[in-house]
Amino acid sequence: MFRQALAVSMSLLLTVPLWAISAPVGTIASSDGATVSGTLAAPGSSLYSGDTLTVPAKGNASLLLNGGSRVLIGSNSLARVVRHGSAFALEVKRGGVAFTSSSHSLVEGRVADIIFHPKNPSQPAVGYIKFLDPSHPVFYADRGTWLLTSSDTGNSRVLNSGEKIEGLVTTANSNQNNQSTTMKNKKNHKKKMAVIWIGTALVGTATGLGLAFGKSECTSPTQNPNAGCGNSVSPVSPSGTPQL
Repeated sequence: MFRQALAVSMSLLLTVPLWAISAPVGTIASSDGATVSGTLAAPGSSLYSGDTLTVPAKGNASLLLNGGSRVLIGSNSLARVVRHGSAFALEVKRGGVAFTSSSHSLVEGRVADIIFHPKNPSQPAVGYIKFLDPSHPVFYADRGTWLLTSSDTGNSRVLNSGEKIEGLVTTANSNQNNQSTTMKNKKNHKKKMAVIWIGTALVGTATGLGLAFGKSECTSPTQNPNAGCGNSVSPVSPSGTPQL
């Protein structure tokens, strides 16, 4: 009996890639007061799938993911990094993030049921997500064409380069069992977070987020001596070279 249980356990382990268990997904490039899963983030330390980064007011952090993609996290932010196969997801709960994505290091942003991802994964792209307040995220396609896709319905809408759109995070009740009485429905519903769009996509800039990121690139020169400290608010220069 023991041998059978051991054999089953070993077979389950063999079905899980080793990188999913212990391999880092990137490193902390710089940090000003940020914590990773409750521990102070040290520049150069490893980042693992499932790690949650918390950045205080007036703080910031930058990440380098496997494959070369860069992530900038603004002040008063909360984001979780999750690896899905060869891609990375940034689950943003508050604050703001900007990130690059490429064929070698595909990155997408997630807010509630919305997946914010490049339309063409093989092309370099830069995206921003910025919360105006706890219920209003703004999605901004800084470079490349992006898709906003609902993980629940599969419906998508396009954001072309330079466009942004504001959303509203709401709580939607989805009945798991189609019960006949009101009491049963109340007991058997599941709450889901969803995003609905406010207006249409507009051409604009992510100024507030850019200011935070501009600061994060220049406040810790000893930690990041090669950082670009110009007026650019994008995590990549016009030539496509990361500035972090």
